[in-house]
Amino acid sequence: GPFFLGIMRNSSSTLLRGCGASFGFARRFSSEAPEYAVGVIGLGKMGAGVARNLAAAAMDGVRLVVHDAEGLVAAAVASEVGAKLASSAAEVAAQCDVVLSIVPNDARLREMSEGSDGLFEGARGRTKKLLHVSCSTVSPFTSRELSALGQEASVVHVSAPVFARPDGVARRQAYWPISGGSQKDRDQAVKLLSSTSPNAYDFGDDPGAANVVKLCGNYLIASSIQSMAESLALAEAQGLDRNAVMEMLNSTIFDCLIYKV
Repeated sequence: GPFFLGIMRNSSSTLLRGCGASFGFARRFSSEAPEYAVGVIGLGKMGAGVARNLAAAAMDGVRLVVHDAEGLVAAAVASEVGAKLASSAAEVAAQCDVVLSIVPNDARLREMSEGSDGLFEGARGRTKKLLHVSCSTVSPFTSRELSALGQEASVVHVSAPVFARPDGVARRQAYWPISGGSQKDRDQAVKLLSSTSPNAYDFGDDPGAANVVKLCGNYLIASSIQSMAESLALAEAQGLDRNAVMEMLNSTIFDCLIYKV
C-alpha cells in the first residue's frame, strides 16, 4: 500500500498550506439544499478515510456523495458519514462539482473515467466543468491521456496521488503532490484535500507530474526496505540484536517514518 515520504518536506516545490480553518466548518455535510457537492469514488481503506475526514471537517452547504464498486462497502460508508449513496461514477459526476477518486490501478481509473457508467458519461452536457482529483497511484501517461480525453466531456483532471498509509490518513498526516488543470483548479483541490492534510506540493500544469513524484517516492521506499533488510542481515550475522540496531538508527540519523515500518 501507499506510504507517505518524509523527504517530501524538503521539496523545492511550493508548499500549499491548508485553508480549512477559514471556511467555518460544520460537523456534518448538509443534506438540504446543497450549494456545492463533493464526490468520493473508491471507498477502500484510503478512500473511506478521506471520506471520513471530509465529513468531519465539512463546510456548511456542502453535500457529500460516495460510490464504490462494492455496494455494501459504499452503503456502510455512506451511512457512517451521512453521505448520499450513488450507484455509479456517472451518477456522482452528474451530481457533484468536484470528485475525489482513489482506485487501485490504471485499469480501474480508466474504467471509472471512460466506461459506460463513468465520469465522462455523467459529466456530458454540463454547463460547468467537473473537477476530478485523482488520488490513485497510476502511470503519468494514464493521467495525461485522461486529462486530454476529459476535456471533451467537460472534466478537468488534477492528479494528487497520496503519500500515506490508512492510519496516516486517519491522523491527517498525508502528503499530496499535485499537478494538472489550472492554478485555480489546483487551489480548489487543495482546499478539499486539506481536510485530510495541509501538506500539498504544487508541481504545475502537467497532469502526469504528480504521478512521477509518487513513483519516485515509491522507488525510494522500496530501496529503503531493501537496504534495511541487507543492513540488519549484516548486524545479525555479526551477533547483534537487529531490533537494538534499528532502534538506534531510526531514532537518530534515520528518524523517518519509512525506517520505522
